[in-house]
Amino acid sequence: MRTARRERGLTLEDLGGGALSRSFLSRVENGKTRISLKSLYKIATRLQLPMSHFLEGAIGPAEAPLEIALDEAESSLARQDAEGALSRLNRVSVPGKLQHRLLYIRGRALNLLERHREAMQTLQTARDLALQHDDSHALLEIECALGAALFGIGVYDEAQVHFRTVLNGGQGGVEDPALRGKALAGIGNVFYVRGDVASALDYFSRAREYMRTVNDPDTAGRVYSALSQDYLQKSDLSSAVRHSSYSVGSYRLKQNAWDAARELATMAFRYLAADDLDRAAESAQDAASLAVAIGDSEDEAFARSALAGVYLRQGNPDLAAQEANRALGLEAKSLPARSDSMLVLGRIASETGEFDAANNYYTDVVNSLRGTEHQLRFAEAAIEYSRFLHKLGDVEAAYSLMLEATEKRRPSFD
Repeated sequence: MRTARRERGLTLEDLGGGALSRSFLSRVENGKTRISLKSLYKIATRLQLPMSHFLEGAIGPAEAPLEIALDEAESSLARQDAEGALSRLNRVSVPGKLQHRLLYIRGRALNLLERHREAMQTLQTARDLALQHDDSHALLEIECALGAALFGIGVYDEAQVHFRTVLNGGQGGVEDPALRGKALAGIGNVFYVRGDVASALDYFSRAREYMRTVNDPDTAGRVYSALSQDYLQKSDLSSAVRHSSYSVGSYRLKQNAWDAARELATMAFRYLAADDLDRAAESAQDAASLAVAIGDSEDEAFARSALAGVYLRQGNPDLAAQEANRALGLEAKSLPARSDSMLVLGRIASETGEFDAANNYYTDVVNSLRGTEHQLRFAEAAIEYSRFLHKLGDVEAAYSLMLEATEKRRPSFD
């Protein structure tokens, strides 16, 4: 990159063109950090060179199969196949300079499976190794994942430290808007669970601006991956690594879009709870559009269940029922998306006097959430159902359910 830039008489500022900072490009040229496929494409375009110019011979023959194995694991993870990613990682043994990447992918997979304590331990080791190898961009990715793991087990102060590290270490250095967006949303979630709604909404608003810049081009990740394997079998390591890089790069873009859709949907629920209906609707619509673009039915269902709640709060039960039924029609595996949609339909049925239908909806929600990891969500649903039963005059059942809900809402110090 440095040679091509100097041959054309360009400075680092010229090469960055306002999109990539001088400090970031300097570290790339000095081998101190990695560059994403998306940013490499920008650089190649400005230098009027094909991307293959920068990828040929970028890795030694002995390391090529290992890099490709990690690419495949990361691609599995980007397709939300956490178990598949772990299975691939368990089949490889990588040298020290690749170890932190392996552990980072493993930690993200464990987070996705909600095994947050295991993820925390894995990511802490990955962070130490990334520091040893002075891989600054990988370090920031690890910090963000570590923040998510700590948030998942309720260690909010430390989670916030890691999210802020991403922001502070990324001034001019984090080229990935989704990474900054995730860190901002993470801080917002910490403020939210602690009751500081005003600060939470401020961070969510900032995060949304980054999330909205994430797009998923119509890439051919699976085709690139298949070509990589073909070249590897033919011992054409250079072509194998090049196509593997194309594959994982395209899936990373999809991972960014998936992360953005999930964060936007979560923000929609936060705004809804804070009674900021306009921003709740915008966030939910953005999340649904992004989920549709990448073919992610799980996040589309999550977003549409949020949108249903917004419409109901705005006094439009017809649109609320329409979005809730669309969410249920996607047959997503996500319990939160299903339960939130069913609650909306239960409220509508209750308000229109269809008490049998409402009772069926509430019963379905409470029974599906009872005994799962979504205990706070269960408690909220049980409280709402208890009030409904009390309204119908079934005081004994209402009292029993309220006691159960209260027990689940007690803080856990495990």
